[in-house]
Amino acid sequence: MMFLSAVESFVIWIVVPIIVVQYAFAVFCLLKLAYFDVSKKEYVGWNLLILIVFFIGGIAFLIYYFKHPDKRVKPISPQTENKADVQSDKPDDGADENTEEAPIPDGMSSDGEEPKQE
Repeated sequence: MMFLSAVESFVIWIVVPIIVVQYAFAVFCLLKLAYFDVSKKEYVGWNLLILIVFFIGGIAFLIYYFKHPDKRVKPISPQTENKADVQSDKPDDGADENTEEAPIPDGMSSDGEEPKQE
């Protein structure tokens, strides 16, 4: 707390909001970068630029982002279900309606196990 007591209070009231705004702006730019198709080397470079160079790095990235809309990747959204994809509520016995059941060999039960000898 000694550091804060040596600094004038009006300086703290100016610096803290600037850092908070930079943090929010950097998070916004990093989210945009996450859905941008660039190489790993470019990704790391943009990441460092956005985080280290306050405001200017984020602004430079946004300019690049809007000049290259072809590199944007659309986020994956959940697919809507088709009626054909939705299964009925009846239990599935493992056999399709259009397939024939294989004959059961002699000496085997319907579950594939040999009957117990008594």
